[in-house]
Amino acid sequence: MKNITIRSILIGTVFTALFAALTVVLDNRHYMLSAPNQVPLFPFMLLIALAVLVNPLLRFCRFIKPLALSELLLIFAMCSVAAGIATFGLTAQLVPVIGALFNRHWNTDQTEWTRYVEPYLNENFFISEPGGQALARQYVAKLAVVTHNRELLADENAKNAPDAGVLKQLQEQLAQAEQDADALRLSLQEHREKAFAKVDLYRRGLPKGKRAYPGVLYTTKDDPASYFRRLARLKHGLQAAKLAKQAPSTQNPPEALRQAAAELDPVADNSAPQQQLATLVAIDQELAKAMHLIDTELVELNQRKRVAAMDEVRRMEAEIDKLRKQRTGKDKERLANSHEQERQRQEVTLCDLVAGSAAELRGLAERWPTQTAELNGEQLDGILAGFNDFDASLHRYFLGDLPWHHWLRPLCWWGVIIALSYMILLSFNVLIFRQWAYHEKLIFPLAELPEFIAGYDSQLSDAEQQRSIVPPLFKSGLFWAGFAIAAGVMGWNLLCRTEWLPGLTPLDLNKSWTPYIRNSMFKGLLYGARSSIFFTVIGIAFLIPQKVSFSLWFFHVFYMALLLLLVAFGFGQNENSFPAEWWYTLNFRFAIGGGALLVFASLVLWKCRRMLLCALQPEKLENVSDEERRELRISSALFLGGSVLLVLLLWQVMGVHLFYAIFGYVVIIVITIGLIRAVAEGGIMGFQAWVSPFHLIRHIFGFNHSYTAPPLFAPLMVYYSVLFLDIKTFIAPAMANALKIRDDLKMPRIRYHVAIVIAIAIAAITSIAVALMMSYDSGADAMHNWFFTAFPKGLFTRIGDISKVPPTATWSGRLWLLFGALLMAALLYFRQTRFWLPHPIGLIMLVNPLMRTYWFSFLLGWLA
Repeated sequence: MKNITIRSILIGTVFTALFAALTVVLDNRHYMLSAPNQVPLFPFMLLIALAVLVNPLLRFCRFIKPLALSELLLIFAMCSVAAGIATFGLTAQLVPVIGALFNRHWNTDQTEWTRYVEPYLNENFFISEPGGQALARQYVAKLAVVTHNRELLADENAKNAPDAGVLKQLQEQLAQAEQDADALRLSLQEHREKAFAKVDLYRRGLPKGKRAYPGVLYTTKDDPASYFRRLARLKHGLQAAKLAKQAPSTQNPPEALRQAAAELDPVADNSAPQQQLATLVAIDQELAKAMHLIDTELVELNQRKRVAAMDEVRRMEAEIDKLRKQRTGKDKERLANSHEQERQRQEVTLCDLVAGSAAELRGLAERWPTQTAELNGEQLDGILAGFNDFDASLHRYFLGDLPWHHWLRPLCWWGVIIALSYMILLSFNVLIFRQWAYHEKLIFPLAELPEFIAGYDSQLSDAEQQRSIVPPLFKSGLFWAGFAIAAGVMGWNLLCRTEWLPGLTPLDLNKSWTPYIRNSMFKGLLYGARSSIFFTVIGIAFLIPQKVSFSLWFFHVFYMALLLLLVAFGFGQNENSFPAEWWYTLNFRFAIGGGALLVFASLVLWKCRRMLLCALQPEKLENVSDEERRELRISSALFLGGSVLLVLLLWQVMGVHLFYAIFGYVVIIVITIGLIRAVAEGGIMGFQAWVSPFHLIRHIFGFNHSYTAPPLFAPLMVYYSVLFLDIKTFIAPAMANALKIRDDLKMPRIRYHVAIVIAIAIAAITSIAVALMMSYDSGADAMHNWFFTAFPKGLFTRIGDISKVPPTATWSGRLWLLFGALLMAALLYFRQTRFWLPHPIGLIMLVNPLMRTYWFSFLLGWLA
């Protein structure tokens, strides 16, 4: 058994936090998604660096023991499991959703969230003002009374001989109900304004002079001088505040106040930043003059070029290009200069604030003997309150000025729900792992990949594996041949896009079929048909059995053939005639995949029933070691207990109807099984599941009944959107891959689980904190548009829309779901004797819209 060392856990923890922070920054500042799927960039880069660079260096130096294989792969497992949390896996949905319900620009009289959304969502899970949900419910109830009275009045007026007394009574009742409703509406509006103000601060950012980032952090707005000046302000400011607070109890308060002021003097001098600012202004003026000269010369050259000879034109164009590059360089210098000027102006302002506080302390010292003790105390408190503005505050230095109290309540409630969900997913993975790894012999290709990179070989002893300085993979000619092909193509496209050599044409790796099939018999495939090449997917196809890679592309071709058949029979014109989306609308493709997934997951649950229930029936565990038996029983207890507790929380805390809490949880487990299986057996890198509890409710029953009304499951839609909707980096398959690595290297079970839990917690805390700091620094409106605007706004708009106009059931949806279920059942049954039938994994992957991007690469890998 390989040991898990403390240093490997510490290294994994540090890099997990670093990658989480870096992922949030890249997502929202540079629109670079570093963890968009199950092959996250940073963990693999770290593994390669440790295996190829750090370990060989440590072997040569001999001062520090090189990292063992188990240490390398534990670090990788910690980073990879937690990689998605900072983006699609949690933070990119959670933070925006918490701050979206009371956005004054979305929650308006036109959208009517007050009537159709707010009453059904627990306010504790959002930035809100306590009591708002109760007021919204009262308002909705009063509107129902108004509607009822209007109906009674209309019925009475419709009679041939309406009773005047009854009419008067009904009119009075209606007038009173409308008056009560208006009063409640005004009260609710005043209450919502308080919540709107909190959200406005989050959406627009903190006022100038406030710090979103704690002073202890070194940010891009700092240089070493400004950072250490901030530390000096903290040190001298705290000492000055201490002296000032003690002044009233001393024998000579004025002298104590003067001492406090003197303590501030060393950090009140603004001469250094003023001098540097003057130098920067002079440099900026010189740059502006240089740019003006370049612009003048460019104008002259362009005018002369119009009448110049051909040979002279070529020379002028070269000179113009050279001048433009010079101007671009000057422009960059001026921009950097502008940022530095802003930094120095901020330093001057802070020094002035310190000097102002010192002057106020001296002024108070002069007035102290002539003023009352109460007035002196009030003025001293006012002066000390200003210390926070120039960083002389531990709160500002370690927490910043971010209003953490706005987020504490919703984050705590969500933390309980999310921690419980992750516990269920982790324990569920442990329980199904033995069946899949030992009985069904799944290979887990995305776990084999890091093992190859690290140099793991199950056929070699530990000593033999450690003897090699560089992992064997990097000595393979075939590896470097494949790398050269992929790097050559990607490098060529990068060279073309950077336009270092103008006129080059990039290779199209995402070829649309539209120009070739628009006027052909295959025009029914418009407009989504394409051939996309992903070198990573082609490589993964070499790691999985041919029957699996065949299935993954074959069933997409099956879908295209079925689409052409439906178009030929007049059910539509092309793919756009069969709309679908990830909330509640299915077309035939996703309905077939959804029905197949239900049958396949049911079979998996049946096969794993002994493991799932072993906490209740320990005697069913056979041929397992005592350590594994203990792990399975604990996992079973956590899974069963966690499942019951999660359903109770969804019901009693979030407000989901009990039936839909149970139904939603079961469907989520079904989807989880399908997605874990896709990664464990097929190596699918990324996915979405366009089958959900809401698709099934809508297409089987419709939302237009009292027992399927959207308010019954609206909170479930919020929970689902945060953890299971846009799940390109779903954590459950990453947990499965990490379990495979642990099993292959025989890592100690308890330490492994502790390490993974630490990584998940650290990634969640770090990424949420960084996302909040960035939001309050520049405003959430400036963050990633999809994550922070389109997604949360769309969620609550969708809840409101289906509450206003509930969609009905569709017979086509029911029939295609049934067809998919029967097709999967038949495939599973007949494959027991007819092994030439396609593997079922491709059928369940019809629920994944990203397969239209991956299928062609699997075909190329299968052919190779």
